Amino acid sequence: MKKAFFAALAALMALAFVGCPVGPGGTEPVEYTADGRPLVNLTINSKLSRALTAELAKAGADYYEVVFKNGSNYYKAAWDWGKTGRIKVEPGTYAAAGAAVLFAGSYLDNTLLAVGTITTPGGGVIAATTTSITFTMSPLTSDVKADATNSTFKITAPSTHLTTAVSGTFPTARLNGQDIPIFNVPRGVTTTTADFAIGGINSHLAGIYYLGGGAVASKGISGYSSTGEDKPVELVSGANTKVSVPAAAGVLASATITFALETPAKDGLSRLAFALPVCAIDPAAKGLTWYIRGGMENGVLDAGATANSVGGAILLGVGTVSSTAIDIVW
Repeated sequence: MKKAFFAALAALMALAFVGCPVGPGGTEPVEYTADGRPLVNLTINSKLSRALTAELAKAGADYYEVVFKNGSNYYKAAWDWGKTGRIKVEPGTYAAAGAAVLFAGSYLDNTLLAVGTITTPGGGVIAATTTSITFTMSPLTSDVKADATNSTFKITAPSTHLTTAVSGTFPTARLNGQDIPIFNVPRGVTTTTADFAIGGINSHLAGIYYLGGGAVASKGISGYSSTGEDKPVELVSGANTKVSVPAAAGVLASATITFALETPAKDGLSRLAFALPVCAIDPAAKGLTWYIRGGMENGVLDAGATANSVGGAILLGVGTVSSTAIDIVW
């Protein structure tokens, strides 16, 4: 089973939006679109959502944003788990992720942890009389592991270091009693590339807009084994160390992120972390900036799903590293 970026979202989730009365005899006046159509006033019933969102908040998802798009009109709302979210939208069909999407994540650093689309009413049809809608959420998942076939992180170039070409498992280091896979890359190469596959978002890609840029960072780590010390090294920063796919801002076309990496001209250990800035549907909605990261604690080495790791950093072995068990020393 793949690691959900937070454990409480290992299964699908649903949040219910419940309508409140509007207009004559209601609690709020009717508002209209520019062409005279009344907006449907929707609110989250805290009694229905509190138990669910309390559990999600404990796990790290304590902030929500919903964005609707109807033609050139956008409607958005954001709230934390302890409050009630409200939104007014025009009647219409919002079945696709590009028409209505719900993001859930961390308020502290806007890490995106789950994405959802409307599953009720059927077809995403919101009528003037609609009183409730349900978003079904999918957690973002990953599983960085010492398994060349099934790891969601892989070295894809040069050909001498392909992760998929490794037979079975490959070296690991030990940190706090956990095995951390070591992905070997050559030293002094400007054309090293790697893929990171994000699970859980394939059916929601149309609602996730990549804003361009993003951070790719490395930091050296010391390791010790019976054969000696593995020195800390860092990737060469600059134009060759970056997110290379997606290459430009736009709606995500794939759930796989590709990195271009320039390695230093010396042996050692380094951790790799990334942050990809995204928003719901597109920037015209003027919503929040969220970040797709490797994990909840992006600077901590990822020990994979079996260890229930919250880390998001990848351990790279540059050039020649110890062939026997390595103990990581921060």
